[in-house]
Amino acid sequence: MATVIETGRPLYVIQYTRLWADPNGRREVGPIWIVGTELTCLGEQGPSYRVRAPDDLKAFVFGSRVTPLDPRVFFTIPARSLRGYLVGGMYDDSSGGSTTELLLDSRDGLGQLHLQTDRVRRIELDDRGVATVELGDGARFAGALVRAWLVASGVRIQLTSARSLVIERA
Repeated sequence: MATVIETGRPLYVIQYTRLWADPNGRREVGPIWIVGTELTCLGEQGPSYRVRAPDDLKAFVFGSRVTPLDPRVFFTIPARSLRGYLVGGMYDDSSGGSTTELLLDSRDGLGQLHLQTDRVRRIELDDRGVATVELGDGARFAGALVRAWLVASGVRIQLTSARSLVIERA
């Protein structure tokens, strides 16, 4: 049974998903929604919520694919006046991903690091694409971001191929 959520409240996608034409998931409708997408709750039916998507589509989503708690951490690209949230580990087809964790292949011999996005203060990508990630406590790690994206105004910016870019906590 889904958690009771007040009508009109936002729900956030925590696992990429399509919406369903009925509450039992018999027919997919609309595009795939990536992690962090905000949906509006229109009511509850069984294990699903009836929702309105950003494109105004009204359909159903399984309760296990959404949360009422906003998991996104917002950042800005000051040079371009863009504001968005980070998604780590998302593939090109929009599958996978997490709004709470970034993966970094360390250049310091530490292996692959799992960095909590709520602890990240700044990311600087040099002209070769090497990322330096600074945490709120001042710790810094250098390496290659793994399938990392900034989602801003409906646009997905692939950070793993970005160069000479600075991203700061909003």
